[in-house]
Formats: sequence, structure tokens, C-alpha cells
Amino acid sequence: KSAAQTLSKTDKAYRFVVEDDNDNMPSTYSVELSNKGDYNLIANPVMTHLDIQSFLSDNSDVIENGIILVSEETGNTSIISNGSEIISASPTGETMIAPMQSFFVKRKSDISSSVTFDLENNFTTDNTGNCVLKKSELSSNPALYVSSENAAGSKSYLSLWLNSKASNGYAIGEDAVKIFSVNAEDEIYTEADGKMLDISQFSALPYEAPLSVSADKQGEVTLSFSGAENFENVDVLLVNKQTGEQLNLKNESSYKFAFDANTAKGSLFIRFQSSSEIATGAAMACDSSLKIFSAGSKVKVIGSADNTISEVSVFDAAGRTIVSQKLGNATEYESAAVSGNVVVKVVSE
Repeated sequence: KSAAQTLSKTDKAYRFVVEDDNDNMPSTYSVELSNKGDYNLIANPVMTHLDIQSFLSDNSDVIENGIILVSEETGNTSIISNGSEIISASPTGETMIAPMQSFFVKRKSDISSSVTFDLENNFTTDNTGNCVLKKSELSSNPALYVSSENAAGSKSYLSLWLNSKASNGYAIGEDAVKIFSVNAEDEIYTEADGKMLDISQFSALPYEAPLSVSADKQGEVTLSFSGAENFENVDVLLVNKQTGEQLNLKNESSYKFAFDANTAKGSLFIRFQSSSEIATGAAMACDSSLKIFSAGSKVKVIGSADNTISEVSVFDAAGRTIVSQKLGNATEYESAAVSGNVVVKVVSE
């Protein structure tokens, strides 16, 4: 450009909304919250990225310990803070608010109050004064991220977190209520204590989380999963109680189903259970050298060097064969995931 241009300030035009008439930036900037409704829409007022955790910590007496950020990509990405952790429904785990980006906060009471932006400490800058986007670490707790996508490419997200400090029910500051996008097509959510959730935390195992899909059309929906491998010594299973299907999400990363509004609720669940968990009464010692039992959702048979396993067959309650496998002279066998009551036949030496 041939010459620099200067924007003259008027009562309607400022480079920063927080500047005064003498071009001075104050140390803090406050925004009055309305007492109409629980949620208020506010925005990052300066051209620097806002650190979510720092902002929430400074305003913990005014707003709940969390924000809701509606992104263009997902339409409903929620972010909440729990102590020093940032928890997101999206695996990208956004931890900063971009310049001029709007977001929702929830007041703690019906009394109008203000949130305050600390312009010196809530924003990310380096020691030269240049604006930079610094990466913040996400929670160290394991999380399962679930996304749904319809045939038109519309996506929705939710996340489930194992956190020893959380409760299994709904709790403000731990969980995030689902914010539905404008179209509300193929939105995915879970539930706890009657709340539809984008983010749900739990601590006690076993834990079963319902998966619900909201849509205005019939058609195929693809569910994608990531993060199951981070749950150590925990089985992470997708269960379809309508069809009897059961998927180990440490081995499977996607699942397709035909959406039906009549069966969209009460069919799909994600179950978290200890990998070493044995159902009550499921262990049966045939003799000192052969045991048959359920390990999570799998059938497990353990023999010995003196009594090896030649063949294992698993049947459903109607007598249909689920699996039949010849093993030669094995001392241990474990099936794929099965559901419901089964009958196990073992041929040994």
C-alpha cells in the first residue's frame, strides 16, 4: 500500500471497544450481565486470545465454572472447566477464545452482576507484547469422544470422561447441558438425572451412558469413537439393546445404524466396566484344572497343562451357535464380545 491510513476515532468507531478517548487501555473491562434468563452471551472484547481458565477463575463468584462455545465447525461444542482442567465435547479441546468470539456464561444467581476481563492477566501474550495463541494442556483424565454424522454431512459431538473427583449424576461444573444447533438435525447427546448433556463425567464403575440422537429425518447415521484406548483396565463397549449387538470400542472406531425416531431413545448405550470384572455367579470351576467365566462382556476359559482346551462353542439362549472354535491344545481362550445369557460348551482333555 502506498501510504498508511489512520482511522479517526468517533463516538461510534474505536479500534478496541475498551479504549478511552485518549487511546488508553484500562487494566480491566467489565460487562454487565442481564438477570433475564440463566445464560448471557458475551464476547472477547480485544484482539488477543482469551484464556478460558484464567477468565473463569477471576469470575468464579459471578458465573458458573464453565462456558459454552458454539463453533462454526460443530454447531454445539461446549467447554467446561473443572478445577484446573479444560473439558470439551470435541476432541480438538479448544482452550482459548479468539478475538471477537462470542460465548455463553451462566449466572450464579438472579441478581444482575458483571463479569470482568483482566486485560493484563486473562490474555495470552509473550514478553514482546505480541499476541500469540499458546497451547494449553487438556485434562489428563481419559475421555471417550463420540461424533455423529448424517448422510448430508451434519455433525454433532459429545464426550464422556472418567474422573475420580466427579459424581455419576449431573453436577454443575462437571457436566455441560446440550445446546442444540439451529437445525437440530442428528444431534447426539447423553443423559443424566433427566438432563440432556454434551459432556458427562463419571467416577464409579460400572457406568452405562445412554446415547440419544435427535433428528427430523429417517436415514443412516454414522457414529465415530476415539479415546477408548486411554481407559486402562476398563472395557468400553457400545451396546445396542434393540439388536443385541455389542462392540468393543477399543477395537472398533465406527458404527452405522438406520435412524428411526421411534427407537432412537433407549436402544444405544456406552458401557464402562472394569476389565477384570466377573459377573456374580458367572465363575464356575468344573474341576481344579478348568474354569469357565465371564470377563466383562467376553467368555473366558482357562485350562491347564494337564487339561488343555480342544474346542469351545458358545450358544445363545435359543440354542443358536454364536461361535465354535477348535483350539488344539490351548490353555486359555477368550471370545469376542457377546451379549445376554449364553451357554458355553468346552471340550477338554
